[in-house]
Amino acid sequence: MIKIKVYCDNANFPSWLKKLRQLKLVEIFYCPYETRTRKLTQSRPSVVKYNGHFHYDDLYLEYDSPISNKYSEIKKIVGSRNEMDVINLDAAYINKCDAFITSDKKHLIGQENEIRDKIETLLELKIYYQDEKGRFLYEMVKRGLREFLLRIRGSFPKGSKAIKR
Repeated sequence: MIKIKVYCDNANFPSWLKKLRQLKLVEIFYCPYETRTRKLTQSRPSVVKYNGHFHYDDLYLEYDSPISNKYSEIKKIVGSRNEMDVINLDAAYINKCDAFITSDKKHLIGQENEIRDKIETLLELKIYYQDEKGRFLYEMVKRGLREFLLRIRGSFPKGSKAIKR
């Protein structure tokens, strides 16, 4: 089964996402930059700052790359004043997440989705507002079916009518 990796900024964990986790359809990641919780899987951080909310319990985190090669480009899109957003997006990219759930429409989605579109193109990561359950489900099911079909395509001999190209 394909499990979708979802990064939640600020440990933003809507109830619909909890249900998907209970069904083992998603794996949830976050990094304790702003909030700590034991309910979610801690991800590898992007940038660790002294003023962050890291605790001595977090010292087991693997930390071998302070920022990704996309960090400066993320910063240009999101803005240098929104440092926590930049760091969270970079952490999602470093951890190879498929989706990013946010409560920040202004800085991560934009009025006409202009910010979301740029981030999604740059990071190959889908951005969802916390209330976009329908959009998330539709796009992730579509993505999952495509990956499933690509995986099983090689399981059938050439010329098989089980799967049409």
